[in-house]
Order: sequence, then structure tokens, then C-alpha cells
Amino acid sequence: MRYNWYRFAAGLVRILLTPFYWPRVHREERMPQEGRVIVCGNHQSMLDPVFLGIYTERPIRFMAKDQLFSFKPLAWILRKVGVFPVHREGTDIRALKTALSILKEEDVLGIFPEGTRVDTIDIRNFKEGVSVIAMRAKADIVPVRIHATYKLFSRVDVHFREVIKTREVTAGLAKEEAVQALTRAVFESIYEEEVHGNHHR
Repeated sequence: MRYNWYRFAAGLVRILLTPFYWPRVHREERMPQEGRVIVCGNHQSMLDPVFLGIYTERPIRFMAKDQLFSFKPLAWILRKVGVFPVHREGTDIRALKTALSILKEEDVLGIFPEGTRVDTIDIRNFKEGVSVIAMRAKADIVPVRIHATYKLFSRVDVHFREVIKTREVTAGLAKEEAVQALTRAVFESIYEEEVHGNHHR
């Protein structure tokens, strides 16, 4: 099976981490069960993709910085579970092609739009690559907010937001305007509590 390694690793990591963290997943049913989907989350820790990946039914193919692949044993594990490298400086054509290929195969792509771990909430931290990929692949976006300190024996809350329909957001807009509108939609959805003062979704 295609995702045997992924499911095995997810199950193992779940067993190992659960005694030390208390995860709660909210509205995971918002994740579409089929079709081209990009999952986008806020990024404050190296553990973000771990908690996002192990508690979703559909496997997620994450994009990760190429430095993680410099250690061969780690690179082997990452590739086995579907992670692929991206050069964060400039445009990485190879990573872009890989991302589009994943979506063409109707799999789930995982991207952290901020590109690196951040401590401040600012739309200027958001890279527009996710919007470009979503538009090219005609993929919808599932924003996710992770609330966590990642201190031992602390709560980790993973909140799935409502699906952003790429075509609806970008309809009638020129390319640059569409990219900006989609990027803003993702940002405002992930950080909706701060942007809209809404604590109930």
C-alpha cells in the first residue's frame, strides 16, 4: 500500500507523544475526504506538522525546508512518510512540480505559509506560494490553527477551519489580485480569533 509507512509512523508517534501532550482535534470533519486539498497551518514549532499529520485521516504530504534532508537517516525517514524538500530562497521549481504532482494525484499537500517558525501574527510573514500552487492545481485550502506551547504535559489544540474554495475567492480577479486575495483569506482564517475576535469557530 502507498501509505503504509506513513500510517505506521503516525500510529507509532501518536503512542509515543500522547502521554506527554494532551491533544484535542476540533472539526476534523471539515477535511474533505477526496479531491485536491492543501492544508495550511500556523507555524511555531517543529512539532506542528507532527500533530497536524498524526491526527488526520487522510495522509498529508508535507513540504519541508531542505536543511532537514542534510542528515541522511532523517532524510530517509522523511521521504518514507512523504515529506519532500524545498529551498526557501527564491523559487524552487522542483518543489513546485512535486507539489503540483501531489495534488494532481488527488493527494493532500501540507504547507506552512509562514515558511519558518514565527512568534508574531502578521500577514507579511505569509508567503504567496501556497496561493499560486492552489490556483495552478485548482485545489481548495483547509486552514488549520494550532494552539500549543509544546511544554511537557500541556494541551495541544488543533482547529480545522472551514474549507476555502479557491475558485470562489479568486473569481473575476487578475492573477496578482487573486494571489493576494487568497493569501489574505488563508491568513484571516488561520488567525480568525485575532482578526475577527471570534472565539467560537
